[in-house]
Amino acid sequence: MSLEGLLSELSQLGIKVSAENDRLRIRAPKGKFTPELQETLKQSKPELLQLLSQTKTFSGLASTLTPIPVTSRDVPLQVSMAQERLWLVDQLQAGMGIYNLPMAFWLTGNLHIERLEAALKTIVNRHEVLRTIYTSNGSGPKVVIQAETPPALTIVNLQEQSDAESQALRRVAEISKQPFELDKGPLINYTLLQISSQEYLLVIVVHHMVADGWSLGLIISELSSLYNAGGSNISSALPELPFQYVDFAAWHQEWLSGDALKPQVEYWQQVFDETPEALKLPLDRAYSNNQSMQGRCQSFRIERPLCRAFTDFCQQEGKSQFTVLLASFKALLHCYSGQTDLIVCSPVAGRSRSDTQKLIGYFNNILPLRTRVTSELTFRELMNQEQQTITAIYDYPDVPLQQIAGFPSLAGVPLSRALFVLQSQQNGPQQPLELGQMTAQALSKEEMAIDTADFDLAIFVEPDGDDMGGYIQYKTDLFDKATLKSLFQHWMILLERAIAQPEATLADIRPLGTVEQKQLKDKLDALNRSLDTDNNKNYLAPRNPAELQLTKIWQTVLNLEQIGVQDNFFELGGKSLAAIELFSQIEETFDKKLPFSKIFQAPSIEKLAALLTEENSSEWNSLVAIKPEGSKPALFCMHSVEPSILHYHNIATYLDKEQPFYGLQPPALGGKENLVFSQIEDMAAHFIREIQTLQPKGPYSLIGHSGGGLVAYEVARQLEEKGHDVAFVGMIDTFAPGHQPRPRIHMPSLTYQIYIHFFNLSRVNPRRKVGYILERLKGVIPSFIWERIDKTAFLINDTLHNELPEIYENLPIYREIKLANYEAFNSYHPDFCYSGKINLYRSVERPTTIRDNLSLGWEAVTKKEVNTQEIPGHHNTMVHEPYVQILSKKIQRNLDQSLRKTE
Repeated sequence: MSLEGLLSELSQLGIKVSAENDRLRIRAPKGKFTPELQETLKQSKPELLQLLSQTKTFSGLASTLTPIPVTSRDVPLQVSMAQERLWLVDQLQAGMGIYNLPMAFWLTGNLHIERLEAALKTIVNRHEVLRTIYTSNGSGPKVVIQAETPPALTIVNLQEQSDAESQALRRVAEISKQPFELDKGPLINYTLLQISSQEYLLVIVVHHMVADGWSLGLIISELSSLYNAGGSNISSALPELPFQYVDFAAWHQEWLSGDALKPQVEYWQQVFDETPEALKLPLDRAYSNNQSMQGRCQSFRIERPLCRAFTDFCQQEGKSQFTVLLASFKALLHCYSGQTDLIVCSPVAGRSRSDTQKLIGYFNNILPLRTRVTSELTFRELMNQEQQTITAIYDYPDVPLQQIAGFPSLAGVPLSRALFVLQSQQNGPQQPLELGQMTAQALSKEEMAIDTADFDLAIFVEPDGDDMGGYIQYKTDLFDKATLKSLFQHWMILLERAIAQPEATLADIRPLGTVEQKQLKDKLDALNRSLDTDNNKNYLAPRNPAELQLTKIWQTVLNLEQIGVQDNFFELGGKSLAAIELFSQIEETFDKKLPFSKIFQAPSIEKLAALLTEENSSEWNSLVAIKPEGSKPALFCMHSVEPSILHYHNIATYLDKEQPFYGLQPPALGGKENLVFSQIEDMAAHFIREIQTLQPKGPYSLIGHSGGGLVAYEVARQLEEKGHDVAFVGMIDTFAPGHQPRPRIHMPSLTYQIYIHFFNLSRVNPRRKVGYILERLKGVIPSFIWERIDKTAFLINDTLHNELPEIYENLPIYREIKLANYEAFNSYHPDFCYSGKINLYRSVERPTTIRDNLSLGWEAVTKKEVNTQEIPGHHNTMVHEPYVQILSKKIQRNLDQSLRKTE
């Protein structure tokens, strides 16, 4: 039989053959892998490996059989994909020590300190990555390998202290969380705390950027070998490394850029073809917008009888310990919340090549394992399903987590809720530290007082001979210690029942009683309801340098610490002035000018970063899609004397979700200086051409705030003159042509101004009365008192005008447009009236500097009635919170009524 025929026959039997670490890996249903097949495969192994390397069944094998080339150190060096992800996150959370990897050991006996230091320095010299720092080159991290000058061993003598042991433990906690600086280094430190002549605490801390869990095992292994060799033998105690981590990074980036990754990406896209639920955990407190990374570790031990029963069960079922433990943990989460779609992440070593297994560095990846669970499933069925899910770790391990998180179906779905890790031989060398005749005992994470957490909840299980223990790491903002204690107890009860009755359903083996189950469900329902309005649940960290730089800008402009790349600028509280500041900083950072209105097209960091890479991203158009989605006919809004249309987003927010909303801005803002209009008629003609590129025929709907209402009126007149239907024309506090206010020329008397103040006070909200008075007295109120006034409580608008910062108003073209607009608006006198109805939305608070007129003069320039409706607030505040909600609802109601009449 040919090798191709053999593979075909194995496939028909459900037997999968691939390669791992230059060895054949076979997964077969129980009873299918007969001794005869085993012998056949054994004899054909070399040829079969070669065949697999040339087929798509294991596309990476050909690469794994080719030596990794040594990269020239004279060219720019690359970070790996895993490092790039971590570097981006660290830039946002620098100084927090979240990605420190600490180890600490009690040492008892006669310690040769000089030999220990020599061994540690040899490890740093041996592995370039431990001497590497990462500076920013503007577009990402720059790799800089430093000379062989490893840090010295820091020695702290506590022998004279009466409480030396407790002081040492406190020092361990301090050292463990001391932040590293990626651009300065070193990214490893080691400290020896001497408690007595025979007792020490050794603390080794490495930044995750240059190491992973496997690497920590290598450090322990190499430290043992080098210390025990000692003296002149130290240089030959370990074999020479064929290449360094930076060589692997260059090779791996090149490999990932080829076709090798395509089938893996397709697999994960299939897994997440539908949007999953966010994982529901048994929280004590709901998520918040300012979620911290404060955490705690809680150790646990699994009782020996249960360990033995568990080990026997895994052997009998032919399942790995990881499969059974993860299945039982997901069963517990299902029992807690009733959730049927569960995602729990788990790390993969990322060392499929055997020649990487002796190299310190950051290789691992994190994969989201998705499982669908129901109470009717038996535990055995869940195990079988979980086993299929886990094969993805071996077959599709290389797609970076940040790439998976970027799938459209995962937009807004947090993947950092839960992590499950089984520390086993597959996770790297696990040998204990052996320093001559000394006794070395590792401190637990709980003893080291780790006080940060990356995931909301992480379970680490650590086999130890016939025993099994581990620790739970959790965020203290979300969980109480007692909750995690109960979680572990419930998990053990469920595991014990599951291995005793694998044919029982999950409903039958649940560890909670009926009353306890209901209490927990009610608590979780209440908490999860508050998650529905929480921005933090959508958090997704930057995945490339552009997103990172934009995140930093957003953090400054919006004064927020944690912003996800898919968060919406306006939902985070972004206003018009913030958008202007945002784009000013973008121009300064990226040396690329974007129109301010692009915030509507790209209201998230993710979309802005993509926009910045487009060649035509700087093109400005007059027609701006503020809210393009919806099945209803579009509503078009016109700019005022101020060229900005950014504040119209406030109105769009509260319109019907099926109502498209577009803005018209001056074309000169896009660099077309020759299109500065000094007449509203020319302005309207240009806007009609823009509108008809989107909507060639009527009925049209138009609106404008302040002077923008005049433009809307003229657009309606010209459309009507050309025979087009106009369904709706709205004016937001707009004076009719010929009635524009001239306060400097015709200032009302002081008596009239006082009368208007009392008139306004008689009609505003009771809470607003105090705010109205305080606003008028602002100039005489001491600043320290003004700053302490609760402006929200009194509905105070801190700024009485839509002031624009200098960065906007100082733009020469902006000033030119504004001056031209003043001329156009003041000289506008239409030669005939629009025949349709005018919808006027005017502010409740009348201006004191202008003579009042209920319809603002519109009854003189229309052949039909003027539908005047009052909106709380004054000329500027009526289009902002909280009054804009009322305004938008009235606009939508009138708009729908007008459109129905045209049908």
